Amino acid sequence: MYTDDDLEQVLRDLASDVPRERVLTLQVLVYEPTGTERLLPRLRELLDDRTPALLGLPYLYGEVRWIAAHTLAKEYRACGIGERVVVADIPYPLGVNALGALAEAHHIVTRGGHEGCLAAFAELRARGLLEVTTLSL
Repeated sequence: MYTDDDLEQVLRDLASDVPRERVLTLQVLVYEPTGTERLLPRLRELLDDRTPALLGLPYLYGEVRWIAAHTLAKEYRACGIGERVVVADIPYPLGVNALGALAEAHHIVTRGGHEGCLAAFAELRARGLLEVTTLSL
């Protein structure tokens, strides 16, 4: 059960300038939704967050909005809200090997490490080389 202080901290973390902090908070909420509508406005805002981020382990790179959509869908269910979460034109997350292979196939030089993977993901997206979908959760 989340206290008011917990919820305030969650809201601060979701508003962080550090993408990894936003993602880690979203990951917690996917598995332990709050069941309160208090977070819904911020979660809806994150559906527009196209920042590349490490979304999970094993290493999976994608946009923050991918996990934000899944988190919002879980919060909707926990709050008894029947609304669907729909996010159009969102790239599928990629594992490190698939990301590296795609970057190499398109002659994108990667620096290695997480920062290099994030930069490669961003470059592939900017060139329109990532497979996209419409999430409907």
